[in-house]
Amino acid sequence: MRNPWPMFCVLVLTGLFCASLSVHFIWIGLVLLVALVVGWLMVPMMYDDWLAKQINPWLMEYQQSHDLKKLEIGLNQWRPWAITKTSRTMMQVNWFCALLEQERWEDAGQALEQIRICAKTTVDWMNYYLLQVQYATKIEDQTLTKEAQQMSARMKAKVERKKRNGLEEATAKQCRQAFFCWLSFVLFFLLGGGMLTYFAQGTAYVNIGVGAVILSFFAVPVAVIWLIVWLIRTKREEKARSAM
Repeated sequence: MRNPWPMFCVLVLTGLFCASLSVHFIWIGLVLLVALVVGWLMVPMMYDDWLAKQINPWLMEYQQSHDLKKLEIGLNQWRPWAITKTSRTMMQVNWFCALLEQERWEDAGQALEQIRICAKTTVDWMNYYLLQVQYATKIEDQTLTKEAQQMSARMKAKVERKKRNGLEEATAKQCRQAFFCWLSFVLFFLLGGGMLTYFAQGTAYVNIGVGAVILSFFAVPVAVIWLIVWLIRTKREEKARSAM
């Protein structure tokens, strides 16, 4: 786990929820939670499918007429409706491909840059480099083509590794963030528990303070492990960059 705070907050809220409400209300809350999760997963997919059906007629018409201006009008008409990441990427990619077909290299380069800015996951970066290969091939930039092909192959291998292993290896930046998250977790419970134990002597809150201090002791090894992994990944990435 890279960040202990979300799980801790969920456990605390769940404990308060269960302690303050009756069994009847707890079951109602669970049903609402399940419905919320299902909606969170399904609604964006259904929305993306609906938006794709609205845009497809404009794309089909462009394939027949190659009227870039008309395609731009159609995409701009539906662009405010692209509220999900998938729908925005879909519009950007289609617009980039149209500009590339029309040999508007400068505009295509700007559209490709927008796709790069929006890339977050490994799959996003793999798709970006594949589009960059197409762009570099069209403008006959052999150096850029070779670099983009290498990067797309690297991203593809990373995606395949993730599918086989189930989890993607954390980068040095992610390891650093994980270390500071666990360090803040340790310090919060160590200092907070120590202060509560000191100032609440003779009350029931002392047990809470002692428990917080003990919890911080268990979290220390995890923070140390993330620190070690961060240093190792940083050196590995520096060697990889110097080898390129």
